Amino acid sequence: MSGTTSTTSSTTSSSLPPTGFTSLTETADFEAGIYQIATDDPVLGGPGGLANYQAQGLANRTKYLLQQTTALQASLASLSSGYSSLQSALSAETTRAEAAESTLSGSISAETTRAEGAESSLQSALSAETTRAEAAESTLSSGISAETTRAEAAESALASNITIIINTFYPITASTTVLVPAGVTKVYLRGKGAGAGATGCAATSNTQTYSGAGGGGGGEMEGIYAVTPGDKLTFTIGAGGAGNIGPGSGYTGGVTSCVNGAGERLQSLPSASPGTKSSTTNTAGGAGAGQGTSDVSGTFRNDAGNDGQDGQAGTAQLSGAGGLGPGGLGGARSGLQGGQNGSAPGAGGGGAYDTGFTGNNYPGGNGAPGEFLYKWLP
Repeated sequence: MSGTTSTTSSTTSSSLPPTGFTSLTETADFEAGIYQIATDDPVLGGPGGLANYQAQGLANRTKYLLQQTTALQASLASLSSGYSSLQSALSAETTRAEAAESTLSGSISAETTRAEGAESSLQSALSAETTRAEAAESTLSSGISAETTRAEAAESALASNITIIINTFYPITASTTVLVPAGVTKVYLRGKGAGAGATGCAATSNTQTYSGAGGGGGGEMEGIYAVTPGDKLTFTIGAGGAGNIGPGSGYTGGVTSCVNGAGERLQSLPSASPGTKSSTTNTAGGAGAGQGTSDVSGTFRNDAGNDGQDGQAGTAQLSGAGGLGPGGLGGARSGLQGGQNGSAPGAGGGGAYDTGFTGNNYPGGNGAPGEFLYKWLP
């Protein structure tokens, strides 16, 4: 008994599990159930032993749960780290956004200030421009008013001179002296200068002077001049220039003029230039008269005359017509075996041509004389 007791005590005090035991081989598998040992099951240890069924199932479940827990802890740690990084990034981004908002707010404020300054400057400029425009408008209105006054005065003067147009003029076609009648203060004058003569011809072939050139036309003046009753106006009518009777240059006409008793020229118009023979086979049209002259004020139109036309250039025949007179009238055409004379006051004579080459002398046409038209004005 003692011995038995002693054996039992020895067994109870020994460590569990025994030293050097063999561990169960664990599999990470969550067993569907834990085996319950039946009353009639034989006790059998070792791998796969029935006595180890329950412990094996629990060990497998424990390992499975350990693995799952470890994995979850690792995932949780990763999530916690990511959340911390996200929080830091969010905090940094919030700081940057607040700084950007502050900068943008400052820029908007500065831009608003600049815009307000620009608007103020624009308003000032607009106000100044409006003031200048109003001043310019006032100046323009004053100018228009002054111009209107001048136009009305001119219209009045023109109205007083309408009778010049609608009433008959007194023509002067030959030199004479006219007495200024009582009640007259002005005289209207329209003078026309004399035309010039043309070139004649004589030729037996086209290598000689067979086509003459036309003389130039006289100019024209118009004006209203102050006169004194009882004074005398001396009118001189310039003769038209003569055409050459053969193959030579034509001739210049006389001066057409009107002079008052004090010797002042109211109008003086020169003659045009004649057609010229510049070489055996070249004849040139005469130049139109230059502008007239006056010693007193009152002239409002002063036109030069028209040129005559060339008659021959080498062996070629040209127009040879005389220059048109004032108003575009009366320029003489060239003529076969004798040029035409100018037919209106101041017209140039036409050149002569001989395309039959008879060898005879044929004269160029004469220029027309000058003329005056006048009208007394109160």
